[in-house]
Amino acid sequence: AEDKEFVVEISKLGNRLVSKRLNFLYSHGNRVVIQFETNAYSSENGLGGRTIDGTISNYNYTPPKNENKPIYINFDITSTFNQKNYNITITVYSGGTALISFGGGISNVKGFFMSRKEANINTGVDMRN
Repeated sequence: AEDKEFVVEISKLGNRLVSKRLNFLYSHGNRVVIQFETNAYSSENGLGGRTIDGTISNYNYTPPKNENKPIYINFDITSTFNQKNYNITITVYSGGTALISFGGGISNVKGFFMSRKEANINTGVDMRN
């Protein structure tokens, strides 16, 4: 997390269980990919969902105060498609369980925090190009 190299495989959006393979947040340096399954008719990524490819700014990593306290990660992203800014907060608990909040929008997103090597994700492509 400190080096901005991680994946959160999302398993739950609100009360709905979702595929961790298609729902995730992937941070790689100053880039981030966030992908959600949606209704197939509003698909933008060829996988039945929406993929946001963006640039990270204002990255803040707060390590745990002890092994029982969570890690806090907060950053802004600018989407390369619509230039809209999003604020992301990730709270990582012991055992790797993570909660994600998308500032003022989607919240109650749960998943599992891991390295990219451990993750099993399938990234869509921007079908608008």
